Amino acid sequence: MRASLILLLLLIGGPVRAQVDSLRTALNGQTVDTLRLDLLDRLTSAYLFKDPDSTLHYGQRMFDLAEELGVGWRSARALNLMGRAHHLKGAYAPALACFHDALQRFERSGNRRSVAATRSNIGSLYTDEGRLDKAVEAYRASMAAYREVGDVIWEMGSAFGLAEVYERMGVTDSAQSLYGRAADVLAGIDAREHAAMARLEQARLVLGLQRDSLAEAFYRDALALLGASDNDLARCSILSGRARALVRLGRDEEARPLFLLALRIAERSAFRQELADLGLALSGLYERAGEPDSALSYLRLHMQWKDSLFSAERARAIVEVQERFDSERKDVALAHHQALLARRTMFIRVVVAAAVLLLLAALLAWRAYRLKKRTSEQLADRNALIGAALKEKELLLHELHHRVKNNMQTVGSLLRLQARDEPDQGTRAALHEAMMRVKSLALVHQDLYRDTALTGVNMDAYIGKLARGLLRSHAMDQRITLALDVPPVRLQVDSAVPLGLILNELITNALKHAFPADAGQQAHPGMLTIALHDQGDMLVLEVRDNGVGYQAGGPVGAGDRQRLSGTGILATFAETLRAEWTVRSDGGTTVRFAVRNFARA
Repeated sequence: MRASLILLLLLIGGPVRAQVDSLRTALNGQTVDTLRLDLLDRLTSAYLFKDPDSTLHYGQRMFDLAEELGVGWRSARALNLMGRAHHLKGAYAPALACFHDALQRFERSGNRRSVAATRSNIGSLYTDEGRLDKAVEAYRASMAAYREVGDVIWEMGSAFGLAEVYERMGVTDSAQSLYGRAADVLAGIDAREHAAMARLEQARLVLGLQRDSLAEAFYRDALALLGASDNDLARCSILSGRARALVRLGRDEEARPLFLLALRIAERSAFRQELADLGLALSGLYERAGEPDSALSYLRLHMQWKDSLFSAERARAIVEVQERFDSERKDVALAHHQALLARRTMFIRVVVAAAVLLLLAALLAWRAYRLKKRTSEQLADRNALIGAALKEKELLLHELHHRVKNNMQTVGSLLRLQARDEPDQGTRAALHEAMMRVKSLALVHQDLYRDTALTGVNMDAYIGKLARGLLRSHAMDQRITLALDVPPVRLQVDSAVPLGLILNELITNALKHAFPADAGQQAHPGMLTIALHDQGDMLVLEVRDNGVGYQAGGPVGAGDRQRLSGTGILATFAETLRAEWTVRSDGGTTVRFAVRNFARA
């Protein structure tokens, strides 16, 4: 759960627990308009998160009565609540219209606090729509308005929203700076738990920027600010984050008790996502410590909670679909009721008028209306079926890629554990190469599973992760400098998989043969360069090293090419991709693939 959501819940102070039945009873028996207006306000607020449709119903009644009585700020408040209800239902256009109308009314009345809150609501709406530049403007205006009225807590709440937008825009330095400022300000007014949430978000972003020492310090500060708070989720997140920073700093012994403490908190509070993440982290920690039984035990814990999470997400999706269906059914019933009332009114008017000609015209109009409505309903039903089928397909694809990725990770983990216990050097090397090939496939499905579009693989991110993983696996990330020249290219899975396996072989060959143990005697440091360029009808992949090369001083022969291709994987996938490939040995080795059979996503 995002810390910004935690801060928002802390600011609000818990969900509304209004006695809606009592309020409705009081409303039905109340005849004084001002008291009815107050009861409508309370009912509209009470239903907001429980039943947005009821919020819209009572909000409209509140708005009409406020307009009748001339209570302008109540009209604006009704519009603001109706905008939030539309937002919760995913109806962005009517939500934005309500927010803008409410904002103009609040500005005319001079209510700066309500202006600030409405601008924050608009920022949240723009964020969900993906209109991030607009969201930045709205959140900045909200912060300025809160600053004018001296409300520091809510100003920092808007700062959290702005930091989230910056993070989605990729401006991580600005986001983490804003989280840091929020932490300092909140700590200065003794809002220590809110400050801890802000410092936690700052530490998370800094850790993502690989500033591990600074991140570890921020996590320590967040834990100190949290103090004796009973916020178990925050404490679990801080402990886990600090432990990850220590692992990346090579301080595994310090990280282990923090991971175990976080695991106890997660088990006590049944935090499923945290249990899955901590199981994976502890599995890696015990594996590096040479304790394969403990590593396997925690890996099983990770897989158990990962499957549980997926099942819960699937159940939530089904509930959301059912709720949406119930809401749409209510709308249809209301529309049907209104249509019946309209027809009855028309019929009465026709009878009173006793005009046969007008009656005939009305009947013709009614038939045309019914035909149009029937056509519209059929089209709506067809669209609903298509939408449901598309949603089901997306869920199935997510599940497929999730399962494939999990299975491949399991296979890779088993190969790694088997290799650790294998006494034969040749067998251990073969198991390690098989593990890295499986990992290259798992990376493809991991990107697909996390990509909401499910249409392809971003090769720039994929190649970077694959290359860095191979360098670390061969313990050469300190000896060899990696240079990537990969502009954004998005490929379908059938093209990405063979290209990933080719890259796995080329990089592995370079690390095994180009930089032998006595490479330190070379006059220049080791470098591995990977380039991938989309040239329209051709995709050019080039892997270049400045190592010892092949047959220095002479042409590259068939024997060298066979040694480079290893078990024939390169030749096999080159044929699959209709790729022409060449090898040069000039101050190192350069392998160039010109791929013609590929598909962009």
